[in-house]
Amino acid sequence: MHSENTTIRLVAVDMDGTLLHDDKSISDYTLDVLRRIVKKGVILVPASGRPLGGMKEAVLNNVDGIQYAICSNGAMLMDVPEEKSICETGISTEKAVEAIARQPEAESKISKALLLGCALGEATAIYGFVIALVIILFLK
Repeated sequence: MHSENTTIRLVAVDMDGTLLHDDKSISDYTLDVLRRIVKKGVILVPASGRPLGGMKEAVLNNVDGIQYAICSNGAMLMDVPEEKSICETGISTEKAVEAIARQPEAESKISKALLLGCALGEATAIYGFVIALVIILFLK
């Protein structure tokens, strides 16, 4: 229940389907309201399923003073100015396997995503190793 004595300290707001239109744009009116929230000293925390980079164009680049953002469907709390993770949470491999076992109709899609993720991680590690070798061998 709202009373006149209530002091709002933090406003967390979803982006996609709430702040943003279907075309991912945001109205000038909404941006103005968000800017006024921050100007009053209220902590504004946009939340999205997107990673931090995906939140920049829509809101973060248009509203100064946003300190925190909830990203990746709640899996990360980010320090916006520093672009650093404050807190991360994920699903363990064991829990992911359990979820796949409960969703046999989605198994092929989930398996492909996991394989692509592993392949990307492996490719990144190999690329890093090659760069390290080049630096060690040729830039002495």
